[in-house]
Amino acid sequence: MGWLTRGRELKQSFIGLTQRPAFVSQFLFSEADYIGGMSLVLEADRKRMYETAGHPEFLDQLPPREWLWYDVQHDVLRKFGPVPMK
Repeated sequence: MGWLTRGRELKQSFIGLTQRPAFVSQFLFSEADYIGGMSLVLEADRKRMYETAGHPEFLDQLPPREWLWYDVQHDVLRKFGPVPMK
């Protein structure tokens, strides 16, 4: 969390990844512009994503290779599936 709280400047981007959203500070979620979610096995992780974004789709365990993309500013959730390979 130190990366996001020390020496910050406006318009500086940070991309963070975790396998356990349940362990992530609410501060990090509150500062996010976008939140992406993939298939999470543990209910606590899915619940944390739901509590953060407020969309019940985060409570469902997604099939493999599907993911959710949440635009915080516009409160828009999009679901994506696998990209076809030819």
